[in-house]
Order: sequence, then C-alpha cells, then structure tokens
Amino acid sequence: MKRIAVAVEGPSDAIFWDKVLHRSFTGVRFNIRDLKGLPKLLAAASSLFDTFRDARYDALFYLVDADDAPCVSEVRRSFDERITTTLTTPKADRWSFLSVAFRDLESWYFADRLAILEALGNPSSTPPPSDGRKATLATYIRHESGRRLGYDERQFAAKMAVHFDPARARQSSPSFDYFWSCLQSVLSR
Repeated sequence: MKRIAVAVEGPSDAIFWDKVLHRSFTGVRFNIRDLKGLPKLLAAASSLFDTFRDARYDALFYLVDADDAPCVSEVRRSFDERITTTLTTPKADRWSFLSVAFRDLESWYFADRLAILEALGNPSSTPPPSDGRKATLATYIRHESGRRLGYDERQFAAKMAVHFDPARARQSSPSFDYFWSCLQSVLSR
C-alpha cells in the first residue's frame, strides 16, 4: 500500500483533502497534517520531511497558498535551504513536492465551478469570476445562502469535497494540474 504525507495550512484544507484524496485514490493511505498556518508549516517542513522519510512514506506534498507571492519560486524560497534543494531535484527522482494554489486554496475550488454550485445546492447560479481569493468566495457563499455575515469554512470544505472533480479542476487550473500529475506520478512508481 502506498503512503503519502500531505502538509496543509489549515483545518478546512485538511478536511477537503482528506475527503478528495481518499475518494480519488482507493488503497492509498494519506496522512494529512494541518499545520495551522503557513509560518508553522514552514517551521515544521524539515521535521516533517525527516519524520515521513524515516517512516518510509512514498512521498511528501506541501500544499500551500501563494497569498501575495507573484510566483512559485518566491514561495519555494520561503522554505529552508535543505527543503528548497530537495524541491528542485528532477520530478522523477523527487520524494517531496511543493504545490502552490494561486491565490488561496479557494482558487482550486474555483477550478471546479460546478462543484461550488453543487456544494451550495444551487446548480443554476453563476459563481463569480475567479480571482482566487478567499474573500470573493466568502462573499459569494454568503450571498447565495442568504447570510449577511460569515460562513463556516470547514463545513463548506466538506461539502465542496463531495462534489469536487479533479478532472474538471485540472482543465481550469495549471497549478492544480501540476499537483495532481505529480501525485499520480508518485503513485505509479
């Protein structure tokens, strides 16, 4: 059985990926770690690398938001030198991977617009154009659900995961396609 470690920034990310990955790849064990923010993920990156490498996992994926970084290279430079070096080895030989959602994980939600509509129970609605920002999605969800304040990110992540179709998302998001193709490559080794 293949074992893949996935480090994510927050609890809604962990909920989403736990459902999507286990549903998409039966017979694979995913260990998803919520690091409670990018600073903590960056601080733990090297320790996670050692822990999962020593436990003989097949790969480790760091899934992060680009936030205001203009490119993946800038995000990669946020990691310590040891991790940065491992992230630049040829993909075929690589054990750890960095996947960056531009701007927030929600930009990958926007890559499957139909899933957003289905998660909200309103397939006849039209989601706003994606700017990949959490605030845009939150405003849309509040509008569609008739709420004036807030929404529960964890609850929406769980609903979104049920409807999210990686094949649709790959067509709309190069960064999601990169993550998914790296994951499939590791699983086919």
